[in-house]
Amino acid sequence: MSTPIDVELGREAYARRAWREAHEHLAIADEAEPLTTDDLELLATTAFMLGRDDEYLGVLERAHHAHLEAGETLPAVRNAIWIGRTQGVGVLTAEEATNHSLSGPMLRASGVDYDVRKDDPYLSYPDVPWKVVTDDHGDVFGRTLVRVGELVESTNIVRHCLENLPEGAIRIQPPRAAPKGEVLSRYEAPRGELVHFIRTNNTDKVERLDIRTPTLANWTSVAVSLVGQHLADIPVVVAAIDPCLSCTSRVTIVDREDRETKTMTWEELRAHGMRFYREKRGV
Repeated sequence: MSTPIDVELGREAYARRAWREAHEHLAIADEAEPLTTDDLELLATTAFMLGRDDEYLGVLERAHHAHLEAGETLPAVRNAIWIGRTQGVGVLTAEEATNHSLSGPMLRASGVDYDVRKDDPYLSYPDVPWKVVTDDHGDVFGRTLVRVGELVESTNIVRHCLENLPEGAIRIQPPRAAPKGEVLSRYEAPRGELVHFIRTNNTDKVERLDIRTPTLANWTSVAVSLVGQHLADIPVVVAAIDPCLSCTSRVTIVDREDRETKTMTWEELRAHGMRFYREKRGV
């Protein structure tokens, strides 16, 4: 499917012609002729230009669902170079993923069927039909397949919620102060399980807040998944974590002799870095 841009057609006319060609293409597309990435990009562009969001979502779901079980033929990941660069790279078995407390797509890409939304459901997830996306490749390729599959599931979840949205207020008036107490909550974020511990004290200020991010949990996998890999695989394996560096910008100093730990403020860490380079490298 190809529609060259004709400046004389005008923006809307071009979009309508591209949309018509897209529908004609979809009518004859089957498993032997899957939609290409260019097709999907053109559909996205024309849908945006014409404001046909619902139609585009339907087409996108059709394209993905038609090839979801095929795995390697998913439009987003069937590029031969991509497959060759990610298959067999950064492999983690289900046992290794579990022993290192991995979370989210990192865990599910090693064949472990675990998702907080299913195993400890909250909000309206028990009422929404959806499935946990897993893969047994255990490598960077498998982690990509899981994330692509979750895009489809997320679309289905949003559609179901919109179609079954109950009547009532969409905003609530929060209390001005939180009663004294402690709460531990966890939910499934895009990168995995996110945990919050909160302590309140009858004021509008939180007394204590501790956060355990999925990136912090998934970092430990690098030490295992890079064993026996090439140096050039480091950025590929790290990127497959989808790391949030700001979630892990924290330092704990461990004194092995005194068996004590302490944290550093940003200013202390900055001063330590300057002192290190000045003493060790003469900077």
